[in-house]
Amino acid sequence: LIYLQQEPTREAFLAQLQAQQPDLVGFSSTTHQHPYVERCAAWIKEALPQVRTVAGGTHPTLVAEEVVKHPALDFVCVGEGEYSLRELAERLETGQSADGVAGIWFRREGEVVRNALRPLIQDLGELPFPDREIFDFDQILQRNNGWVDMMAGRGCPYGCSYCCNPGLQARYKGLGRYVRYRPVANLLGEIRALQARYPLRVINFQDDVFTLNRDWLLEFCSGYAAEFRLPFWINTRVETINRDDVVEALARAGCAGVRIGLESGNEELRRDILKRRMTNDEIRQAFALVRRHGLQAYTCNMLGIPG
Repeated sequence: LIYLQQEPTREAFLAQLQAQQPDLVGFSSTTHQHPYVERCAAWIKEALPQVRTVAGGTHPTLVAEEVVKHPALDFVCVGEGEYSLRELAERLETGQSADGVAGIWFRREGEVVRNALRPLIQDLGELPFPDREIFDFDQILQRNNGWVDMMAGRGCPYGCSYCCNPGLQARYKGLGRYVRYRPVANLLGEIRALQARYPLRVINFQDDVFTLNRDWLLEFCSGYAAEFRLPFWINTRVETINRDDVVEALARAGCAGVRIGLESGNEELRRDILKRRMTNDEIRQAFALVRRHGLQAYTCNMLGIPG
């Protein structure tokens, strides 16, 4: 892994790359990161033309037709990449083409080969825990004051106009259930492994809406409270946290606080521009409920919305 935390120079990037001597270089990017992917991939092709490149992540998945045309990118991974990337690496290792590798697009003689997309991974528990060691995670934890980011699932069912999720829902249509949560035992197992290895202070769940599935949430809170004393934070929505039993379970499990996207205090702007259909009264009720159970609340807000 080359972990790019800031914009690299050409010389430093290529020196790191040559030290690792890869056959295939994979980039994962969001939209605002993608210009750096294109720049680094171009450096690779200039200096090490034999090295293959593949781009994946949210941006290449949503605009694959655009990304696949870039001359410095040999392949594009469209969709979830765990199995697609493994199969691509196996093909390249044995000298085979990427024909038929689900989720992989590439160019051949000026034409784009669009392999079918791969079904979404329905059982997230089949995946290994993230390998944080390759990120020099001790240093990251020290810099973050002991906060560790985690994901409990994938996908969000809402249609906010400013978000990537509606585009991803359309891209993955017919490929399986989009919103998925890891088995509770699997998630608790990762926390257990992390606690045994690192000095953790806070678990920071980065799922878009941690409280979507009430039954899953109550099971998680029960299991977490029985084993761990680490405080944790979550992201949520007004509509899914406006229940006393949900907030009570979170508080009992050690949830220290919640981040709730409001984006605008103007009900009309939220509804018509942002496609967030919640009333001001519902917002007030949710924050009163959170406060009553002793949780901290953090709001996300947008400036410069049209109107």
